[in-house]
Amino acid sequence: MRPRLIALSLGLATGLTLLLVACKEQPAATVKEVNKLDARAADAPDPIEDPRFKEFFDHVRAYIDVHKAADAKVPSLRNTDDPKEVSQREKALADAIRVLRAGAQQGDVFTPAAAKEIGAVVAEDFTARPPKDQRAILIEVPMKSPPSINTDYPTKLPLAKNLTWC
Repeated sequence: MRPRLIALSLGLATGLTLLLVACKEQPAATVKEVNKLDARAADAPDPIEDPRFKEFFDHVRAYIDVHKAADAKVPSLRNTDDPKEVSQREKALADAIRVLRAGAQQGDVFTPAAAKEIGAVVAEDFTARPPKDQRAILIEVPMKSPPSINTDYPTKLPLAKNLTWC
């Protein structure tokens, strides 16, 4: 169960990180759905303002700065439909980030304190979900190959993109 909690923690942390950039939930189809979402959002705490996550978001912001610096060093992608060009740009950006984070270690972004807090939030959220959603999460979130520092995420593993974290 511990690897699953770690994977779920990584999933939540990724979702929290995405909140800094954007939240791409499917739009509500009806006024009733919009009202439900508004009510749910009003009750949700703002993780960016939560003091338990201050250190984590400071580290995320530092990583975003690294990403921006690496992006500035890599030629921009011209408007193209060629997947090979997109893939080459993606690899060049990843390589530039690896150079800037050559000494990266586990815990640089997800500190032990942040991992503990995120794990608690994930566990609370997970237990509050209906069994059907719990099963879907356990099926979709990868468990066998946790990502390693400065390596590519395996393209054959799911991204848990069908889950709504916000």
